[in-house]
This record gives sequence, C-alpha cells and structure tokens, in this order.
Amino acid sequence: MKFYLGIRSLVSASLLVLVSVSAALADYTSASQDFYKHSEDQRVLTALWLIATGDFNGIYKGEYTPRLHAAIESFQTREGFAPTGVLLPDQEVRLKNRAETFLAPLGLQRFELSSGGPSLYVPRALFDSENRTNSGYAFERNDRSLSLLFEGISDQTFEKLYQRFTESRGSRYVSYRVLQPSYFVSAGSFKGRQFYTWFSRTDAWPVGFTLSWNEARQELSGRLTTLLANAFEPQQNALAASPQPSGPNEEKPEVANTSGTGFLISDRGHILTNHHVANNCREISVRLGTQQAVSAEIVTSDPSNDLALLKARSGFGSTFAKFRTGSQVRAGDDIVVFGFPLAGALSPQGNLVPGSVTALAGLQNDTNTLQISAPVQPGNSGGPLLDRAGNVVGIVQSKLDAIKTAQLTGDIPQNVNFAIKGQVAVDFLDWVGFRYEVAESAQTLSVPEVGDKAAQFTLLVECIRN
Repeated sequence: MKFYLGIRSLVSASLLVLVSVSAALADYTSASQDFYKHSEDQRVLTALWLIATGDFNGIYKGEYTPRLHAAIESFQTREGFAPTGVLLPDQEVRLKNRAETFLAPLGLQRFELSSGGPSLYVPRALFDSENRTNSGYAFERNDRSLSLLFEGISDQTFEKLYQRFTESRGSRYVSYRVLQPSYFVSAGSFKGRQFYTWFSRTDAWPVGFTLSWNEARQELSGRLTTLLANAFEPQQNALAASPQPSGPNEEKPEVANTSGTGFLISDRGHILTNHHVANNCREISVRLGTQQAVSAEIVTSDPSNDLALLKARSGFGSTFAKFRTGSQVRAGDDIVVFGFPLAGALSPQGNLVPGSVTALAGLQNDTNTLQISAPVQPGNSGGPLLDRAGNVVGIVQSKLDAIKTAQLTGDIPQNVNFAIKGQVAVDFLDWVGFRYEVAESAQTLSVPEVGDKAAQFTLLVECIRN
C-alpha cells in the first residue's frame, strides 16, 4: 500500500469525502463504481481505516475486491448502518474516528533499510528499544511481549529463506504458509510465542519483517500484522511501472479472440478460471453446454497465480463445483479433466479425459502446481481438475510445449501437463473474501459419472479482444 502523504498526516487530516447518496442500496457493482469515484489517496485511507477497525484483513492493491466490500459491510453492520458497501458521509466520519483510536497510539514512523531503499512503517510507540543490526532493525518491548525485526538477508536466496522460515523443526511450528513468485508468508509458534513473517523477492536480496508476540498481545496482533504487510515497501517504485497508454497515432497489434474453460463456484453465477483466459478482454461470454451464452465480467484476479473470479450476468441454476477437503491428492491418484478444448472444432457439450497426478510440483519445482498425465489442449485452460468423487483438486493451466522441448532434448514429451493446486485457488478465494463450498471425497464414481457431474457446472469462456 502506498502511503503517499505519510500515515501520520493522512490519519490526522480531515478530508472531505464525496459519495453518491443515491447508492445507499448499492450492490457490489455499483459499490465498486462508487469507490473508484474517490481519489487514490482517499481509497488508500478507506482501506487503512478498515484495517485499523479490524474489518479488513487482506492486502490492498488499489482495487475494489469482494473482500474489501465485505469489510465495509462488516463495519456498517456493527455500527448499525445498512450493509450496502457504500460509505455515506456520516459513516466515513465514524470509520475515521474508530480507526484513529487504534492508529494514534501506535506512533507510526517510517524506517528505511538504506536511503531510498525498502521501507516499513513501524508502530514505534509500542516498543521500548530500537537497535540497528547488521541486516536491519530490531524493535523490542522490555517485557518481551512484542518484537519486530525488519531486515534484508543478503547471504541467502529467496528459495532457501522460504525453506528456512516455513519448516517446522524442534520448538518451531509453522501453521500457515503462502508462496507467491514475489513474496512468501509464514506464521506459527516458536517457544511459546506466535510469529508472522513476510519476505519479498527484490532485485538485490530478500527483504522482510517478522512480528512475534505472546498471549498478552494476541488481540493486537491480527490488525498489526495486516497493517505491517500493507505498510511494507520492499522495493521503491516497484508499483510505479504501469503500462502507458498508446499514443493516438500508434499502431496497435491485432490481438486474437480466444476461448478457455471455467467452472461455477456459486449459485449466483460466480466462475473461477485462469487469469490468462480472461485478461484484456473487451467482452467475456460464458456458456453452459448448449445453453445460450451470457456475458460475464471480472470481479477480481491474481496474475501471479493465474487465477480470475468472474461473475455472469445471469445464473445457471443451483449446481456448482465444490473443493475437496480432508486429505490432499497424492502422486498416482486418479483425476479427471473436463473442459472445452479447441472450441468450434470439438463437441460443444464438453470434453472428458481421465488421467493421474504424476508429480506434486510443476516446472522448476513449482509447488503451486501439479503435473498431470491427462491430455489437455488449447481451450482446457481454467477448467476443473476433479478427483474421482467429482470434487475440485486443481485448475487446469498449461501443457509442456512439445516442439520446443523436442528441440532442446531431442525427444517429444508425452502428456506432460500442469494444473494449479486446489489449495492455491482456495487461498485466493479466502484472500478476496469469497465464500466457496467444500466436500469430502468419500465415494468413488466412474469416469462417466464424474463427467456427468462436471457438465453441470463447467462452462466455455470466450474472450473477445478485437
């Protein structure tokens, strides 16, 4: 999160909030539109205030997401307002006042590891001591109820640091871990204290922070870790390199229309697919079997994990996919792929192929993906990877390029394909605050029975780009 004017000045400032009074009963779409009417600074402030009140526990990336929408509704409900997702002027004032009761005593100060380098807003008033270390800063309370390390690790790679911080060993227990291409998060307990660690990959070396606390600081820790994660700038100007619009006379390359697959995860028309399937589309349409196609729009997406959440403009009934809970898939487990490869050439009712999980990591040991033997073709991307109970265990993503591989190795690979792990998709949905459903895989269905089940919630996704 960018703190453009400095947190202290923003928090203390009395800003005029312009909202649309007519949007008092807004749904998600109109609430989103109302949110983007505000200045960028005001949008950042709203997210900051919701973190301070404990309503928003995600990472604000400049976008209005279902998680942020739910946070606003949570605040409104607790304060006795109608949960519309649109903050009216008196509600903005209430939110600001509630937030300041948490933020003001923190004494937030900006610390840099080097001049113009990675920075973190530190709640300096919470700590009795501040020490400069070889790798960064160490902050501590005299009673050791709260500690904070802000550091750059120059003698270890990002990958080795991830292994170090996410491995349970001895008295260190890791209960939560997330690995993204640009950062990782680890949380758990160590010698009777809880900890939360965030490290980012930078052009130089891994940079991050670890907050640890004892039971006396448990109530504070949730909001504080979310605040630190949002107030951390691992690399200056990292968010500044956005694509610039083309000039009026610049010739734009023609981009082809494409198709992929998606699957319903709610009875309200929410669809999960790949980010690359839905990205940069002028229009998106979805179709269930031979039914009439309907338009859809992107609710939110995660390019780093290649996931996107869509919302169709009309529903498709009460049948939708459920994610497998309980035991995770293992290498050798049977799986089934259902999707719409080579749309227009193959059956419009979908294509069903069985296979197995051949490895629990993808290319370059990517632990966010599975390697599968089920054949996939262009158009399968974004479709459900199902176990033999018909529950989702992954999202089909890609296949190994046989021609390029043959040029490099002299051999043509057979059925080397990849799917995003179901847990990664669940983490994404948790991150944006979307309520999905899970189910135990207690029964084993035949492949045709899994196909019959999948046909009720798997859709063709068509992207119109030109």
